[in-house]
Amino acid sequence: MLSYKVKKQTRPTLSNNIFDFDWSQAEEGKINNHLWPSNNYEPETRFYFLYDEENLWGLLLTRGEHELDPRAEVEEFKGAVHNDSCLEFFMSFEPDNNYYLNLETNRNAAIHFGIGENRDERVLPDKEELNGLNLYAFNSRENKIKGVNFAYEWGVGFCLPAKMLFELWHKYANASESLDSTFYPGQVIKANLYKCGDMTAEPHYMAWNEIDTENPDFHRPEYFADFIFE
Repeated sequence: MLSYKVKKQTRPTLSNNIFDFDWSQAEEGKINNHLWPSNNYEPETRFYFLYDEENLWGLLLTRGEHELDPRAEVEEFKGAVHNDSCLEFFMSFEPDNNYYLNLETNRNAAIHFGIGENRDERVLPDKEELNGLNLYAFNSRENKIKGVNFAYEWGVGFCLPAKMLFELWHKYANASESLDSTFYPGQVIKANLYKCGDMTAEPHYMAWNEIDTENPDFHRPEYFADFIFE
């Protein structure tokens, strides 16, 4: 089973803008498990995470033959972005709790955000409930990421506030009384990350931690792996 060490943001900036960060502080992870292949297309994707007490910042970068001009048709909030070239972060804020979130997006920065125990029983919070969630999409021709050597075509960066997750878990996910409203050293959450594109020129399903199922299904929290906050 894989694990990822989430480093603390030790070089504060004047803003929470991911382009101001020094991402050399972060450990690099690879989304390189090619699952349920129907072709040989395997885009290369990397991820990086940093945190402080109030926020978890994520950065996902990808490249491949079809990523210079990726399919990006979905623009609406809660849209089916998985049909486009898509980057995804699934996470359980409380590892002993069966509920998990799925954050999915494309190069348009269209957000699909859900909470639930499985694929079929999901709540899609309104924009007002996602107050504090910041998400950016960008390409390598317009933006450079400080401290990252990976040559990408496009990527996304996001900020997940601990307070927002705390409130969502209490509202929708049967949060325990011991759930903390901050991120802290020694904390462990469960997560998996994906690169996919169901209706792209070459449909593909890539994952950080392997999923052993017969058919494509990213909604399998039993295959989430540890994110360890240092």
